[in-house]
Amino acid sequence: MALISKIRRNFWLVLILLGMALASFVIMDILGSRSSGGMFNQTTVAEVNGEKIDYVEFQNTERALFSGGQDPYASRASLWDYLLGKVLVTEQAADLGLGVGKDELMDLQFGANPSPVILNAFTNPQTGQVDREQLAQIRQAIEGGQELNETFRFSWSQQEKQIQTLKIQEKITNMVTKAMYTPAFLVEVSNQFGSESADAAFVKIPFDAVSDADAALTDADYTAFLNENKKRYTNEKETRTIDYIAFDVIPTASDSAAILERMNVLAEEFKTTTNDSLFVANNEGALSTVYSKLDDFTGELKNQISGLSKGEVAGPFVENNSYVLLKLVDTRVIADSVKARHILKSTENQSLESAQNAIDSLRQLLVSGRASFDSLAIQNSDDPGSGYNGGDLGTFGQGRMVKPFNDACFINSQEGGLYTVRTEFGVHLIKVEKIIYNDREPKYQAALISQPIIPSEATQEAVFDKANKLLAENRSLAALQEKLKNSDDLSIQSSRPLEKNDYFFQELGGGESSRSMIRWAFTAKPGEVSPTIYDYADNVNYYTKTYVIAALKGINPPGLMSLETAKINLESLVKNKKKGEILKSKINAASGLAAIASQFATDVDTSYNITYAQGSAEFAGEPMVVAKVFGLDAGKVSNPVVGNSGVYVLQTINKRPSIAINNMPYAKQSYNASTRASVSYRLWDALKKNADITDNRSRFY
Repeated sequence: MALISKIRRNFWLVLILLGMALASFVIMDILGSRSSGGMFNQTTVAEVNGEKIDYVEFQNTERALFSGGQDPYASRASLWDYLLGKVLVTEQAADLGLGVGKDELMDLQFGANPSPVILNAFTNPQTGQVDREQLAQIRQAIEGGQELNETFRFSWSQQEKQIQTLKIQEKITNMVTKAMYTPAFLVEVSNQFGSESADAAFVKIPFDAVSDADAALTDADYTAFLNENKKRYTNEKETRTIDYIAFDVIPTASDSAAILERMNVLAEEFKTTTNDSLFVANNEGALSTVYSKLDDFTGELKNQISGLSKGEVAGPFVENNSYVLLKLVDTRVIADSVKARHILKSTENQSLESAQNAIDSLRQLLVSGRASFDSLAIQNSDDPGSGYNGGDLGTFGQGRMVKPFNDACFINSQEGGLYTVRTEFGVHLIKVEKIIYNDREPKYQAALISQPIIPSEATQEAVFDKANKLLAENRSLAALQEKLKNSDDLSIQSSRPLEKNDYFFQELGGGESSRSMIRWAFTAKPGEVSPTIYDYADNVNYYTKTYVIAALKGINPPGLMSLETAKINLESLVKNKKKGEILKSKINAASGLAAIASQFATDVDTSYNITYAQGSAEFAGEPMVVAKVFGLDAGKVSNPVVGNSGVYVLQTINKRPSIAINNMPYAKQSYNASTRASVSYRLWDALKKNADITDNRSRFY
């Protein structure tokens, strides 16, 4: 990162500061432990309906069930949902007399239809199959009373709790689902919304027809808007809004030139190397194990490879913001797929020599005609998947098998040929039964070396210094706004309203920097600028891609949005509403659509096949306009309707009634099915909403 060299230059200062910080922490811990009400002796992460979730439990459960994710804050959010749900499930289960018995739990762990928890933890990502062998070993150890590793034993017990919680939750959801009933009138209303349609002529006058000066806003305008939209702008929790300046770290021309120079040197070595595989491995490149069609290559790769001779190198050229070297290793006409059988003698329980001797003996039997391939595979193959089918592997394309096996089937093979190969699994006897060509076009085997065009450490430091200078000279949001009001390359952006436990920040994403910024915001005052410059890394190429200066824009307390906050966040909405009222006062609906269109220099347009459920392309995002269409009698002209993007005057041309329901029982069943599908989350969201929750997570992370 850009700070590494600064830290190296000031190493002793860093040590002194670390020592002072450690001493301060120890003193604070001592003082905190003496205070009965201090946060240092509090270990409660949350309290749900009177039941406490302790931080030790929180940590242990995180290690057992939710560790290993790329973003620890995302994992903790999932953990929070699980622990909260666990308390609520336990309460409901106690009231309903529900539980998971020992036999049921064993079946959920090791039975034919395991819990989703088991499926998630024990499915092999390569095969997509549950690892039954591993589960069987675990079951045998548990039932046999074997001494288990303490860490494993704890993780397994936490997993059991998760399985039980999920199963009881499923039982409660099923009880609610089966109790649901859909009356006929509800189906009829839904059908009407979906199938009744209309056509309407309309004139749309955009808000821009009124100037901003003619729609200057007052406190009364904001207050009226908030009162008319109380539900929409009432917060259950406090939120805060951050203004921020993002400094993107872009590679300079010098950075690009330095990378290009290194790649030019590498290109000369690439041309003369006699071991392409080793060379690309040592230079973070890749050697293709398959032969690809020309159309499988894209962009400049496709343009370059078609003009190369075997062993020739192209580049460096730019592809996907990287300098690329391309070497044509080989070209040949090769099959698109083959059909084959094999017999495997595994080296898991015997030596390689023994396995080779066994395959040689089987080959002799085949060559002499004394046995058939399928019968030998059934009797001798150590691959149970294909052995039972006479060794049949079906038809497969390049790259499906490990390289020696793949090469035996595709490189210079013949139909009916027998080939012996050694792989990591053992020794194989392969019979190629059919070779399939979709065409006879040549295919290419290529080696690639690429180097992303990224900023140097010096460039990263320069951008950091620029951000640091701006921060040092402007210690308030007002000062930053004044400084940047005429800037061409930097601008102040605003976040969405953020809650105390949020960890994801705008397009910058999650991670430690985002979480730290949000935590700071909940300790700051409006207009205050964070003393920290937050950095965001490119997790693929490992450099700092963005530096961020943050300032607290505003605090939105629980309840109706304050007038001050509304002025910051709702100006455009309130202004459009005022412009809409001004336009309404200028429109005489009785004059007709043509006269109104002429008055505002616009056109009369028509929208066809409008429905309640989907609206129309012309009325996208305009529910009030759609409602007005269906509220008018055919031929009538509406009063002006203030929409979200302008003011509309409408004339319904005709309305088509909804299609009659021919089979009410089936319609009820279909409606019920879609409604029941939402129970699994709506039920538990309702229980969470009604629960008495004290959330202390932000104290701990």
